Amino acid sequence: MTLAQLSHHLRTPMNAVIGFSDMLRSEVLGPIGNPKHKAYIDHIHESGTRALQTITQILEVSQAEAGMLTLSRTPLDIRQELADCLRHHGETATRLGVSLTGDIAEDLPSLPCDQSRLRQILDQLLSNALRHTPAGGAITLAARVTPKHWLEIRIADTGIGIPEDRLAEAMTPFVQFDDALVRQHDGIGIGLPLARRLVELHGGSFTLDSAPDQGTTVTIRLPI
Repeated sequence: MTLAQLSHHLRTPMNAVIGFSDMLRSEVLGPIGNPKHKAYIDHIHESGTRALQTITQILEVSQAEAGMLTLSRTPLDIRQELADCLRHHGETATRLGVSLTGDIAEDLPSLPCDQSRLRQILDQLLSNALRHTPAGGAITLAARVTPKHWLEIRIADTGIGIPEDRLAEAMTPFVQFDDALVRQHDGIGIGLPLARRLVELHGGSFTLDSAPDQGTTVTIRLPI
């Protein structure tokens, strides 16, 4: 079975679950009398949405490993893109009691990249930092142009960190660390490996530096 066929067989029923549950909770066909039924329908919709996101990530990892992902490069205002990411994740950071700040250089040039894939990379890295940073911690998104004319983006957190001997595991698909903070959130351990592969498809580099109780810094460099 090809990846395209697998995608169809998995996505089609999940889209039906999400679509029909959305109709039910919107009461398009009439009111739902029992409040418990509404709560169940909301749970079905949320669970279906999470399942579809997981299916999509698994398929993208498989496509990336098989060399089947392609990019559509266009010039991008990277300062605006980074500012949008900070705004998008700011509400979650506030709710979690985590400080999220930006340190973005003024002179960033236009970046030739696949905007949707770059946004996927940034969203994954920021979401990952938020998952691993307890209340009272801080996350910084920094961007600059290096002396060798690469765009460097760093996402640094003050979270739980990763032991040096487990950094390779963190970059291996489907590895999920057995940590109490991590277990509070959904995930199957494919976010970082997929982000790295997408960076590499852009011709860039991806490095992960971390230590227990000292936080984690992810640095990506993209060719300008």
